[in-house]
Amino acid sequence: MRAFLLPLTLIVGLSSTALAREPYVPCDLAVKLDYATYLPIAAANLGGWSEASEDDAAGHYADCQAAALSASLQKSPNLRARLAKLRTLLRQLSSQESGLASMLAGGGTRYFHAIPRSYVDIEGFLKSLAALASDSYGGLNASGGSKRLGDLTASFDARLRTLRARKPSGTLKLVNASLADYRKAIDDYEKTYKAIRSLLGRKADIATLAAYEFVTNRSLLQDVMSE
Repeated sequence: MRAFLLPLTLIVGLSSTALAREPYVPCDLAVKLDYATYLPIAAANLGGWSEASEDDAAGHYADCQAAALSASLQKSPNLRARLAKLRTLLRQLSSQESGLASMLAGGGTRYFHAIPRSYVDIEGFLKSLAALASDSYGGLNASGGSKRLGDLTASFDARLRTLRARKPSGTLKLVNASLADYRKAIDDYEKTYKAIRSLLGRKADIATLAAYEFVTNRSLLQDVMSE
């Protein structure tokens, strides 16, 4: 039974294109494939590989995975709603990181291609987080969890300070942005991160710590921050 083919009104936190691209790779098949297997098939269906076809294929794959996860959590409505909210915030964080990376690098389409492709990793993480949150093991206190949690939040705070310390006037001109635009982008990025922290809470259990690890260590800013 294809239990995940729910009415769209019941699929929480998905884009309007979820399940609308079935001619590419049907969702009931896509959710059974790993991404490395799926991508060349999807790209071929879209006329061959291109940056645009990979973006589209990644978005479709992520939406299918999101629909399947949502359906699997029908009996856990609170968890499903929290994960849907987290999905929205994580996708927003990726978009904001892409914009900041472009400002620091003086443009570059690769940062915008990275947005839909990041959704694949986000869905893999949310599936894992759902498994941890649904099992008593995920609620166990993590060994050294409180210290690690503090280290992770301090690391993100340090990233924000580094971003604010930069004044990339030269690269901003290349993307028709001002320092005021750059500072606002950082402020918006921080607001999204704080919303994620508020949603996750501060319990030093295995599931919560795994979430902070993902949010802190997976960033579209890594390349430009190291330059």
